[in-house]
Amino acid sequence: MYNRNSGLHHYTTSKAERDYLVKLGWRDEGTSFKAVKADASNKNLKPVYCEYNRHDDNHNWTMNKAEHDHLVKLGWKDEGVA
Repeated sequence: MYNRNSGLHHYTTSKAERDYLVKLGWRDEGTSFKAVKADASNKNLKPVYCEYNRHDDNHNWTMNKAEHDHLVKLGWKDEGVA
């Protein structure tokens, strides 16, 4: 999703969230990547951590656990693993 007013991009795995943001004026940019459910037998899969900043309504997705932990420590809401 892309917000022309703020210049922000937003990724979601939720069809309902995507549809809601489109109604608000965000542009649907299509699928950026595919995610799979956790599979303990596949050691090549990496988690994608999600954080939310309540102050500026910004989301962050990262595969870097240290970055995730740092943002949560700064007050970003931990939204878990996508």
